[in-house]
Amino acid sequence: MVKLKPFITKKEGYVSIEAVIAMSFFLVVFFLTLGFFTYIQPHSTLQREVHTLATIAERQGGLTAEDIENFEIKLQSYRFIQDSSIPILITATTQPGDLDVSDVTPFGEEGEDYISRNSKEIITVTATLPSNSSMLKPLANFFGVETISDYYIISESVMSERY
Repeated sequence: MVKLKPFITKKEGYVSIEAVIAMSFFLVVFFLTLGFFTYIQPHSTLQREVHTLATIAERQGGLTAEDIENFEIKLQSYRFIQDSSIPILITATTQPGDLDVSDVTPFGEEGEDYISRNSKEIITVTATLPSNSSMLKPLANFFGVETISDYYIISESVMSERY
């Protein structure tokens, strides 16, 4: 077993410069990794939530105001979204018609205010959500990276299945 004490301290009891550099490097890598995962893991979770919302839009030919309200209430259960002052923005538009389909007739009700399957319009659901970048930003700024966003933009495109 190799003794680490001669490596870490000099005979006078001071910490060697090599040990300080190694510990600093370890701490930077550790905090960078921790910051990266605290930024990426919520993105994956939010991406699943937006996929679920897009599936709802696919089945009913757009989103209702109630769908968007329920989505926002569900997102408020995430701590980093609760603590953020950045508003949640949900849009649902079609391509190539550029129609707003964020307030359509709910599935099972009478009315024709929805995108039908025969229209061949692509519904794009876009969510602008606050990001969990509070831990990653200081380290990124230290290394000169200033392009860490304060919000995630997650988009999903689907085709309507409603006749």
